[in-house]
Amino acid sequence: MAVINGTAGADALIGTAGDDEINALGGNDVIKSTAGADKIDGGAGSDTVDYSASTEGISIDLRQGTGLVGRGGDAEGDILTGIETVIGSAFNDVLSAGPYTTATGVRLEGGGGDDIYNIGMGFTPTIIEQAGGGNDEVRVSVINPSGTILAANVERLTYVGTGAFTGYGN
Repeated sequence: MAVINGTAGADALIGTAGDDEINALGGNDVIKSTAGADKIDGGAGSDTVDYSASTEGISIDLRQGTGLVGRGGDAEGDILTGIETVIGSAFNDVLSAGPYTTATGVRLEGGGGDDIYNIGMGFTPTIIEQAGGGNDEVRVSVINPSGTILAANVERLTYVGTGAFTGYGN
């Protein structure tokens, strides 16, 4: 297992083809995850894990208590902590976040493909989706009291909880 350490500044870190332990440390870092089951710790700062080079769709769950283990493509076996932004692949991705996410100010960016964003417990991450990037869906389980607003370029909002629901298009 390769150990890759960042610095206190902003770093661009790239994993190896095998299993890696990547410690970004301080700064606003960008980590390009590659094949292998990687343990990625963003540390301090606003950190991004980029799966845009993955050759298949990924599934990442930033919520604590769900295993936090990535599935599919370059995310297979990855464990993320202290990550604020996840950039998906050009394929069908599943990106999940909720109130027990290990970081604040979470941003989920889908790529091409039909992406699904699972958002739990009234959590309000920033969702970025490319125009013409597939038939994308946001699934929410508990609604934010002020309602849920569908992000630009996301085609569907699905409520998977119980009780009253208010949703707004984009």
